[in-house]
Amino acid sequence: MESKLSEFMFNIETLKMLSSCDWSKEKILENMEKINLNQEIVNLVLDNESLLNSVLLRLQIDKDHSRSNVSNTFKSLNNPGLDSLVEYLFVNDNLVYQNNDANEIDQVNNDSEESESSEIDTNVLLDKFLSECVQQTDNSDQTVKLNEFYNQLNTWWENLYDSEVPDKKELKTFLTTNLGKSSKSSWYGVNLKC
Repeated sequence: MESKLSEFMFNIETLKMLSSCDWSKEKILENMEKINLNQEIVNLVLDNESLLNSVLLRLQIDKDHSRSNVSNTFKSLNNPGLDSLVEYLFVNDNLVYQNNDANEIDQVNNDSEESESSEIDTNVLLDKFLSECVQQTDNSDQTVKLNEFYNQLNTWWENLYDSEVPDKKELKTFLTTNLGKSSKSSWYGVNLKC
């Protein structure tokens, strides 16, 4: 499931980029269906971002990623987008496109595949940083500023990886996606644990 979750995070970013380019919801849906993101998932991402962020955080924290556990965890929310997300996360990694345009998707040049792979790898590592070094709390007095996140990320990253540390803008986008919007470049109800 980990690789599918990373793929999903990448697809969320793509979906948000299309939305910010003023694409109509119909055009976004048409393109997202090519990569198996159905209308329920698109609606979840575009219309219920706080629920999606909570779900993604829960998936990062919860260590039991069995289909039954994930499905049961979100069943009580009775949300078709979450049901579709569970299906998406547990579908066979060999995606079956239900679209005649699948060949267009498969014909991507090597440069864009490498770029996409690099972005996915960065998100996987940022997810790992989030799960290892950030803890959500019920105490809204606990805050972490973007600079503190970035300093901690630099220290953590340089101790583990040879690749370049993501820039502050990329980190802020990632944190906003996973922890919600910041207030004055600070996130409330979180603390650093590493």
